[in-house]
Amino acid sequence: MKEKIWGEKKIKKEEDQIKRLFIKCYDKKISKKKFDQLYKKNPYGESRAIALKKSDELIGFYGLIPQKISKRLNEKKLSMNYLLGVSLMISPEFRDVSTLAVILKRVDKHIGKTNYITVLGFPNEQSIIPLTTLFGWNIVEEAKFYTCKVKNANQNAKIKDIKESKILSKNKWCVPYEEEEFIEWKEICNSYNTVEINNDLKVVYKKYKNKIDLLDVSRIKNGNVERENLESLVERERASGFIITNYHAKKIGVSLKKCEGWNNGKIRLCSLGDGVESKNLHLSLLMSDVF
Repeated sequence: MKEKIWGEKKIKKEEDQIKRLFIKCYDKKISKKKFDQLYKKNPYGESRAIALKKSDELIGFYGLIPQKISKRLNEKKLSMNYLLGVSLMISPEFRDVSTLAVILKRVDKHIGKTNYITVLGFPNEQSIIPLTTLFGWNIVEEAKFYTCKVKNANQNAKIKDIKESKILSKNKWCVPYEEEEFIEWKEICNSYNTVEINNDLKVVYKKYKNKIDLLDVSRIKNGNVERENLESLVERERASGFIITNYHAKKIGVSLKKCEGWNNGKIRLCSLGDGVESKNLHLSLLMSDVF
């Protein structure tokens, strides 16, 4: 087995092999839109990957996508560059800790030669344990999904459409909503809406299976948000309810009573080493390649 760093040209050349391995590992296809978004159209630099081959067969792959987080400090914009780890794949017949170690050690070696602060990722249930117990990754944030059904919603809340840039966190690192190229890049695969409710609550969301999927929230005022404000948005979109994480519900003080938690419905943001601390980060689901 031999591991190498692939740049965008090599990834494009080996696209068919990568897609075959994706099917083998995830039992589904990666769409052309998603593949192109990750490896051909990234606005923040050249995407790369750790590739592991045996003979001429691709048996391991880990995509590393340049990304950034930003914040405002005393009206000054600060940015921090990192690599987003996506699609950690090992062919089933070679899937063991030693093979995983080959890939992750190369990741560690590669990041040390760049100006990126760390690698961030959202590992699945199969990889979270070895990553955090054997290879020095830390869980930065962990959130659980809840579905909240809505009936007879209050329609009195004032809702207006706004730009995503209005949700920028002033004192914590978050996704660069103020940069149009980031939003355009994310919208290659999904369409998003951003609204302000009662001149206070800001919500980034998309429609998902007749529900409002809340991807990020922020507030101007202090105190708790009345759940009826979110229910008004549900009514406006003629949806049956909303999906929210306990992380975001806590941020805006919305009760999750009578909401149903998802079985195995967790998302975990992990960092290679101590690159980012939870207290300094505002979690947006748009940080993930899934949303």
